[in-house]
Amino acid sequence: TDIDSYKSGGEDIADDTALGFSPEWTAQGRVSYDFEVFDWGSLMVGTDVSYRDGAYTNSPIDTTSELGKLQYEDSYVIWNAIATFTTADEHWSVAVQGKNLDDKRVLTNSFQVGPFVTGAYNMPRTWEVSLAYMF
Repeated sequence: TDIDSYKSGGEDIADDTALGFSPEWTAQGRVSYDFEVFDWGSLMVGTDVSYRDGAYTNSPIDTTSELGKLQYEDSYVIWNAIATFTTADEHWSVAVQGKNLDDKRVLTNSFQVGPFVTGAYNMPRTWEVSLAYMF
């Protein structure tokens, strides 16, 4: 995102400043399919993917600073999947879900403290199993 005007100490530093958390493009998509499993119940399988263009992880950023350049995350894709079985009487369901299946580690937030930069990363690959009873 371009900054038209940004004054600091009476000087316009817009040309050397970038906004963080503002990728040019983001996109998400999900596909799922439900089908019957004999007379036992139904199975839903699905996957989703999200894309985020490169962006700074702090704001505002001095683009001429070496510490500012460290606070940039390149574009990335995160992929998740789920499978849920529901019994024919619709009382029980069990689900298995995987998140961040490619185990992509990305910087999501950063903060500059003097000559240091600290940051936080997304969760690694995780798995979840859940069991539910509906009454």
